[in-house]
Amino acid sequence: MTDLLKSLSFQTLFDAATDAMLLIDTSAHIAAANPVAKKLLTFDAAEIVGLKISALMPLRYQKSYLSEFAQFLDQPQLQTTGGELIALSHDNKELLVNIKLSPVK
Repeated sequence: MTDLLKSLSFQTLFDAATDAMLLIDTSAHIAAANPVAKKLLTFDAAEIVGLKISALMPLRYQKSYLSEFAQFLDQPQLQTTGGELIALSHDNKELLVNIKLSPVK
């Protein structure tokens, strides 16, 4: 491994990712959002950090989405394929997104 790779922090890689990424804690609150996610969802950092993930879900999907999230928390494992779902932006626009859940310790 090169010295450059060793010096990169998780935060640097998280912020540089070209895909929207959210870190969600076990109580279903957003712990961090990378710049792409903030732009896509039209939130700034102060608005999105600490928000319950359900705030990004249309009411008609909350029950099933939260059930799937609870199952993931019970048996966290890397998902190799994504799933499409509808997310809400800050201005309540519905966005079709493809998600993958990955456990991070």
